[in-house]
Amino acid sequence: MFVPDDAPPFALYCAPYGGLGLRARSFRAARARIDGLLAGAAEVVQTTAELSVFEPAGRALVEDLLGRPIERDTAYAGSGRATLDTTGAVRRADHAHDALAAEAWQRFGAPHTSGARQHRGVFHVEWRWLVEDAAAAAAALDAWSPFVEAHDREMLDDFATRVGVRAIWAARLRVASGLVAAPFPPSSIHAHLRGKHASAFLDLVLPHVAATPAFDADYAAVNQALGITVPRGGYKLNAPKKRGTGRVYKRLPPG
Repeated sequence: MFVPDDAPPFALYCAPYGGLGLRARSFRAARARIDGLLAGAAEVVQTTAELSVFEPAGRALVEDLLGRPIERDTAYAGSGRATLDTTGAVRRADHAHDALAAEAWQRFGAPHTSGARQHRGVFHVEWRWLVEDAAAAAAALDAWSPFVEAHDREMLDDFATRVGVRAIWAARLRVASGLVAAPFPPSSIHAHLRGKHASAFLDLVLPHVAATPAFDADYAAVNQALGITVPRGGYKLNAPKKRGTGRVYKRLPPG
């Protein structure tokens, strides 16, 4: 999250490494948490949407898509290219889609890019439909959601589903004290919606410099909108450095 050096101090929630678990048992429930947070916000802009579908694949297809050999100890690799001839790669490898991937290709067309996963010599290709256009991202997420809902119990392993979406929003939260307007920066929501393993990186901006009763009211309003309680200690004071440029994160002082 970018914060201008001249922005005033504010309270910022920073999700832990790996993101905050959304404690939802399905894609639909996870998306509802994010939608709830955004429902009362203003200036909501969805900047990115990405559909991901994993399917088993042979080494030849994986390496064709990557454009290079895959090393024996590589667990995951991305193509590194914004667009790929995914149709040509499938044809050259004489690859036959399984039912899940075939449905995705039939419904959404050929994916734009890909990744690859390797575990104990077993390869999976990750088909990725990526939209990085604020005018089209929301519609793409809505179009993919019924497909993801129908398949969010199909597992890649114990920790990840075979299908999921990633989406990024910027928004100004409306909380108990009112709209978090300029000169404060907008909040950022980066969600990974993969069934019961859904998580999100939440950069939540509240207009407070101490843990006052007013902060507590706004903190409670965010939790109510999201439908879960985020750790109160995750909020830090984000303030300009006293000397030079840049920002610092400090413990949010008591009110």
